[in-house]
Amino acid sequence: KFSAARDEGFETDSTPGVKKLFHPGSGVGFKPLVPRCGEFFHYKVVRSQDLHLGKDVLGLDLGFGNKHFPDFTLRNLKEGEILHVVRTKKSSTGDSYRFERAKPSVNRTPSGTFFHTYQAWVKNVVDDDTLWTEIDVGFRNTAEQKLRLRGINAAEIEKAKPASDFVKRTLAKVPFVVLSILGRDKFGRPLTDLFYLEGTDDRDKVAREGIYLNQQLLDLGLAVRMDD
Repeated sequence: KFSAARDEGFETDSTPGVKKLFHPGSGVGFKPLVPRCGEFFHYKVVRSQDLHLGKDVLGLDLGFGNKHFPDFTLRNLKEGEILHVVRTKKSSTGDSYRFERAKPSVNRTPSGTFFHTYQAWVKNVVDDDTLWTEIDVGFRNTAEQKLRLRGINAAEIEKAKPASDFVKRTLAKVPFVVLSILGRDKFGRPLTDLFYLEGTDDRDKVAREGIYLNQQLLDLGLAVRMDD
């Protein structure tokens, strides 16, 4: 709970020493964000060039320009279908996987756009709405990406440090985060919904029960609402 006390643009939290930024245009009174958190290891079947074979074949789009071409032909599958990949064996000599057709509705926005949901590790917080991460895209591949939190904008420059410090302190308490990629901004940065949860190393639990950082920053007045 937040008290009504305010001091130089901050609203005081009931926790000693914690203050909440307050300024027009924050999340208060604005349409809340709708969180998007899907299921892990779901990929769209795409047609792309396999450089080893020197021809276009069906493969899996892992995101961020990464593709995976299974050792077998994706028989009876069509471009655009969604596959759920389950690792059945983990070995130093090679992993084994099971490929399952997913429900057409999985990892879809209301408009029908497919999105990926990943486990990721935060490497650096640039400011309260931008951060560098290392993302598990599957098949023992990772991608380092500079991400922008969807639907929000960083606080004004003179108030940005408390907001950035809050994000750094908060994410330093968790071993990893869960995020969904929902398009790109005008600078080409992936837009993400980010979820975290203290006291667990279960990524599925974080996906189900995690705190939605984007909306939390709005609720605390540490960011301002933008169009999705």
